[in-house]
Amino acid sequence: MMTKEEKIKLKEMLPPKWVSLIVNGTGLSESYIRKVLSGDRSNLLIEEEALKLAKEYQAKASKIEQLKKSIL
Repeated sequence: MMTKEEKIKLKEMLPPKWVSLIVNGTGLSESYIRKVLSGDRSNLLIEEEALKLAKEYQAKASKIEQLKKSIL
């Protein structure tokens, strides 16, 4: 289980339109997902999906930064 502070930090690392991506991955409602990641509720499935999504997004962002540095 994640703390409220961890969830807030995680939300900052998620890509734009992250809620719809998690809705597609879990089948749960958008409002419930927002409540979970704001710290009002707890759901391990949503937390797991959000962590996976953040990891993928951060990896892509890192790769893009490396490409920019190598080209520019």
